[in-house]
Amino acid sequence: MHAATVAAAAAFAFVAATHGDMVAIESNGSASTSSLGAFTGMLDWNYSSGTSGVLTVSLTNTTPAANGGWLTAFLFNIDSIDPLATAVLASSTDPDFLNITGGGLNGAPFGNPFDAGAGLGGDFLGNGNPSAGLAIGATGTFVFNVTASDASLLSATSFLNGPYDENFIVRFRGFANGGSDKVPAQLVPGPATLALFAVGFGRRRRRRA
Repeated sequence: MHAATVAAAAAFAFVAATHGDMVAIESNGSASTSSLGAFTGMLDWNYSSGTSGVLTVSLTNTTPAANGGWLTAFLFNIDSIDPLATAVLASSTDPDFLNITGGGLNGAPFGNPFDAGAGLGGDFLGNGNPSAGLAIGATGTFVFNVTASDASLLSATSFLNGPYDENFIVRFRGFANGGSDKVPAQLVPGPATLALFAVGFGRRRRRRA
């Protein structure tokens, strides 16, 4: 292949990687608060232009049937150098999930505050009957409009990295034993996602006040 063609292909691959990518995630049960809930999902990042991009989050409730329980909310951080970076819920396949803001971004013991999220009634800890959430086996898709000065440099793993040890957490409520759970996400192991994760950790983190 001609050297110029190789260079052009490499440049195209770089642009594609920085403007849109997708990673698979799953629950990190060893770090959950109650060892009850479980999920799988995808994070799909697409840079638009300027300071804008779109993050699509897909989550499936894979909790064991014997446990019962609904997936009712999730929170995440944006690993951006922009201290004013935001992500606002634009649409959801479940209309009961609303954008989480303000005090609802408390994800303790994993961190407080998180940058963004979605949950029943616009709350992470709990709002209304949990059966309005995602039942076992159900999948929800959530689209966020992201604004950040370095939007063109973000990737799907930018929403798994951040200031805390766990930067994407999922909330479950309504288990058969009456309990609830907070479960962090982790990358599904694989060469591509591991490479992206390494790049994400190399990015400069912003400081929190």
